[in-house]
Amino acid sequence: MKKIIILFISVITLQQAKAQSFDKSSLVLSADYGFNYYSLSQQVSHFNVANSLYNNTSAATSFSWNFSAEYGLFKWLGVGVLVKLDNYTTKTDSTTGVRGTAAGFETAGTLNIHLIRATNFNLLIGADAGYSHLTYNTNDGFNDQVYGNGSWLDVHATARFYFGRFGVNFTAYIPALNYSSFISTSSNWQSGEDVLAAWKGTGAGLNVGIQYRILN
Repeated sequence: MKKIIILFISVITLQQAKAQSFDKSSLVLSADYGFNYYSLSQQVSHFNVANSLYNNTSAATSFSWNFSAEYGLFKWLGVGVLVKLDNYTTKTDSTTGVRGTAAGFETAGTLNIHLIRATNFNLLIGADAGYSHLTYNTNDGFNDQVYGNGSWLDVHATARFYFGRFGVNFTAYIPALNYSSFISTSSNWQSGEDVLAAWKGTGAGLNVGIQYRILN
């Protein structure tokens, strides 16, 4: 019995030594946390005032949770899905003293090219593209809300380090957001008040997380 156990452990160890960090039919599940910065070009309108659009530039930052799954079509090519949950930083209104909240999410398809596939290290580059949603709550007592639907895209580079099937990863990426229109639920704003109408922007992001490889 002891010899059988030793033989079994030896076979498993040998297979692990020969295994690549990513291969055809690999399935990798990841969970990451990150920081995002966006340089924005906005269109702002006056509430209930026709033909009042004007352009504005600003910046936005957010923290996000990212959950993804990737499957190896080939030993060097993977496809997958991504869900991203965003929490944007906001400022306190100088007049009301109330801080609004802004949150969003993205769902996207993923395409990755795996440049390095060593036993305990995987370097990849890729892109995510899909749908984005953003909701801003004024928290002013009237339950005023502005929300919009748009598109989301990024290009990224990821380094994965493995310790067996588990590992840690680091990702740097360039994201792009595009919301062509926003909708307001408010009936309390006054004519002439500024309301966000559209925005688009690009920026930079960094993620750190963990991953688990189910299949070799």
